[in-house]
Amino acid sequence: MSDLNFRFHGRDLNSPEAGAPPTREVLPKGDYVAKIVDIKSGLTKQQTPQPKMVVEYMILSDIEGVRTFSGKRVFQDYMLNPEMRGDGNDVHTYRLRGLLSACGIPIQNNSFNAQPMIGMDVRITVDHRFGNPGADGKIPTFANVKSVDRVASSDNNEDIL
Repeated sequence: MSDLNFRFHGRDLNSPEAGAPPTREVLPKGDYVAKIVDIKSGLTKQQTPQPKMVVEYMILSDIEGVRTFSGKRVFQDYMLNPEMRGDGNDVHTYRLRGLLSACGIPIQNNSFNAQPMIGMDVRITVDHRFGNPGADGKIPTFANVKSVDRVASSDNNEDIL
């Protein structure tokens, strides 16, 4: 049997600070150049879980090239089985279609291959959405990718607008 004893070389694990969750600054609203670094499938947290695609964007710069938030990650869920609202306004389908269109992903029989999007540079518009109050009464704020447009990739000089 292997030895599973470890030594942690950071802050005191018994300190009050070690028991507090880290705080993360929410990415400010605005337009950014980002790279799609990962795409995963998953399920929503609804009572009846629905399939979703989770896109991980890594901020490269703002649209002026300022790198203040370079390296910050934004995760956006795209519902794959959205329930339309009573008024016919289906924002989930609109946002998914916008992402696929911006990245030039073909859609056949309502199916698509998201693999080619990984590594693409895109322009994203970030907005904020608010969650349910936690046990402490605070209302969490989340960065929300409102729209996506394609930009020239930083990996090559090909302009794909």
